[in-house]
Amino acid sequence: MYDHCTEVWGGVTRSFRDRDPERIAFFFLAGAMFAIAFSIALGQTLAGLCFAATVVGLAARRVRVRWPVEAWFAVAFAVVALGTVLAGVDPHSLWKKTGKLCWFLLIPVTAMLVRNSGQARALVVAFVTGCVVKGLETTVRNPFLAWRRPIPNFLTALIDRGSMADGQVLMLGLVITLVMVLLAWREQRRLPGWLVVALVVQAVGLLLNFKRGSWICAIALAGGVVLAHARWRTWLVLLGVLAVLASLPPVQVRFAQLRGEFDDRSGGRMAMWTRITPALIKAYPHGIGYGALTNDLMRKVYSRVERNRNHMHANWAQVLVETGWVGLALYTVWMAWLAGAAVRGVWSARLGPSPAYAAATAVLLVVAGLLLNGVVEYNFGNSELMMVLAMFAGLLAALRRIAGVTPIPAEPGPPSAVAS
Repeated sequence: MYDHCTEVWGGVTRSFRDRDPERIAFFFLAGAMFAIAFSIALGQTLAGLCFAATVVGLAARRVRVRWPVEAWFAVAFAVVALGTVLAGVDPHSLWKKTGKLCWFLLIPVTAMLVRNSGQARALVVAFVTGCVVKGLETTVRNPFLAWRRPIPNFLTALIDRGSMADGQVLMLGLVITLVMVLLAWREQRRLPGWLVVALVVQAVGLLLNFKRGSWICAIALAGGVVLAHARWRTWLVLLGVLAVLASLPPVQVRFAQLRGEFDDRSGGRMAMWTRITPALIKAYPHGIGYGALTNDLMRKVYSRVERNRNHMHANWAQVLVETGWVGLALYTVWMAWLAGAAVRGVWSARLGPSPAYAAATAVLLVVAGLLLNGVVEYNFGNSELMMVLAMFAGLLAALRRIAGVTPIPAEPGPPSAVAS
């Protein structure tokens, strides 16, 4: 880990000293991947600097234009979204509603800047490191704030401090770290201390975030990772850990609250999916407009719906209501293509170098995790998670090019900031 960090830092200092826009852009990209896990403001700032450096690199012909299939899907969805806003119930504030779709530019930018498996691994490590920071923040901040304001009691206050985005970020970081741990053990027969610490910190943060959907996704993905990379003894360890966690009273309380979600009279998810979604899509088959859903509009359909809620708690329902059947069909094809491409990427990288395989597996876990959690949460419209999805989708395209599945002629240029 120390050697890797030293190598990365050396590449960064050389990049700024030589004023190489490609290397500088990759540095900002890695910074955005790191920061978006715990600070949307810092992550978006670094992503903006990455865009600027990439434009300079394109103008200087140090960066080659690449627009992968993943990015064309994003363009098509953005066009549909813009159209639904202009024809929807509230055509005003167009930029406010659709501006966040610009973060999908991270797909082609990442595909342009990642040129070897070492850089791919560096992006994955940057994301995991950011998730560790988020895990530490959640572990310290949430209990402290709940202790200072235990209304109506400490446990309820702690649960209320949980964040949907934080839970999913920690879930993704945890399962990616688990892959890195298992690969390190398989190759070296030892566990790097920093990886073990990272795994524990993220697990504790995920637990204290108290988001059941992220828990369930983490269990499902971790089970798949262990099944694919470990022997039966590791399975027993995982089952033992899950049994201990399930026996904790706060965890039992949180899962006991699930019963209320299946009662459509409570105004929660079931009411949104079975009452509000059918009514709105019947009234607006072409969608109400991307970003146009409000709590007032939902309450006109069903007055008992949760207050201050402006989303449907599910990607499929939100996309359907806002962009209509056309938008849902495009979204479904896009995500299905991403999932299939991620599976093919892991399969093609399985016999290649370890950094490429680890990065391809991380991409698959991110796509699978966001899609799985998106069944019961609206993560497709969350800026942090949109950026995570975009960067990993771009990484998927880059890995496909690196593996030679989509051959591109070699180009002259300086060596990459991080050697493979």
